[in-house]
Parts: sequence; C-alpha cells; structure tokens
Amino acid sequence: MIYKILSILLFANFGLAQSHFSIPKKEKVTYSIKYGLINGGSASLSMNYHNKESNTYRIVGKGESNYFINLFFPVKETYLTEINKTTLLPIYFYANIIEGNFKKTQELNYFHKENVVQNINEEKFTLTDSAHNFLSAFFYYKNLLPNKLEENYKLKIPLFFENTGHYIMEVIFLKEELVSTKFGDINCLKFMPKVIPGRIFKNETDLTIWISNDPNRLLIKVEMGILVGKIYAIINSYENIKFPLSINE
Repeated sequence: MIYKILSILLFANFGLAQSHFSIPKKEKVTYSIKYGLINGGSASLSMNYHNKESNTYRIVGKGESNYFINLFFPVKETYLTEINKTTLLPIYFYANIIEGNFKKTQELNYFHKENVVQNINEEKFTLTDSAHNFLSAFFYYKNLLPNKLEENYKLKIPLFFENTGHYIMEVIFLKEELVSTKFGDINCLKFMPKVIPGRIFKNETDLTIWISNDPNRLLIKVEMGILVGKIYAIINSYENIKFPLSINE
C-alpha cells in the first residue's frame, strides 16, 4: 500500500540537458499517512551520495503503519535504488515488503549496455533504453520539469517492473493549487498519474499528487482513492533541501 504512495513520484523527460539535474545532499522528506480521519502511519524519501568508489547516488523510500493499524494490518516497506552519477540510470533496486500476511523481497540489477535486467533468482529480462524503477525515475525526471506547464499536458514515463514488465505511465498536469500544510499554504503543481485498476485502485483516475512549485520539486501531498475509502499523505518534515519552499506568504 505504501509502495503505491511512494511509486507515484514519477515524471517525464522534457528533452532538457542532463546538466540541469540537481542532486541535493542528504535530502529527506517525511510524510504523515491517513485513512480518512484515522492516523495510519508514516513514510519517508531520502537521497544521498552513496560512495565515491561506486560512483552512485542512493535513494531510499520507507513506509510503515502505526501501532493502531498494526493490530489489523501491519505494513512495513523499504525500497532502495542506486543510480549512476554519469548516466543517471538505475543500476540496482531493492524492495522488502510486509503487508499483513504478504511478504516479498525483490532485487534487480540493471545492465543497460546489454539491455538486460536480472532479478534475485538470476532470471534475466529484456530492458529497453532509459527504463527506470519508480524511485530513480522520480529523482531524474522531477529535475527536468520546465518552469511553466500547460494544463492537461500529458507526460509519459518508461518503467520496468518485475511482475508486469515494461510499462508506460501517463501523467496529466491539471493545474497550480495551494496546499495547506503545517508550514503554511504551499504553491503546488497538481498531477493525475493514470494507474492500473485492480487490487488497490478501482479507477485509473484514483490518484492525485501535488509537487511544490519551486526548484525543489518536493512531493507535498498524495490522495489515493482505493477500493474502500481514501488514503492521504501530507508532508510532515523536510531536511537539507536546496531552495526555499514555495510557501504563500
């Protein structure tokens, strides 16, 4: 479930040069998650330099339910990816998922020159050019958004998932909008990523996200319409961002 919240952080390449890509050092953002009016848990996204020897950045997404939700349906999830500093493509992905009685561990190694991705069982899959996982895609593409977007602009993002293979996610820009937070009203860009109906979502339009309308491009808010009710995530804290947030004074 928290995977769905983390995995919406995706945007398309607008053809800008890779030199515009900006990696903040030790950036971390945390979120409060609610199911209706019920406090459901927390999530976080962070990124940092991995180490000079490996020439990679490391991005980590975590989420877990709180004590009350754990009584009914415990959730604890960790996602990690490493991206090459030069190509900005993923070279490694790791996931550890606990959702009630469901448990899964996933590892993927990317070999872009050979157009191959290999899982933990050493099974190999064909990899198309520039395919990302959801974490690497977000931190790559969010920095390539232009300063001005037209309403209803459609973005397309190439992704690879082990269970579904290659998938092109369409994301529609809706409008600019103020989002009320503990830090004040933040000027945001509102998007609707089209999702796949099924186990979580009833309709392809059941997901809406708000990204700060400033050079940070931080995820501020998520709204998910699921099969029963709605789930919300709202920014709770942030550390080491490079620019001031677009707070409406």
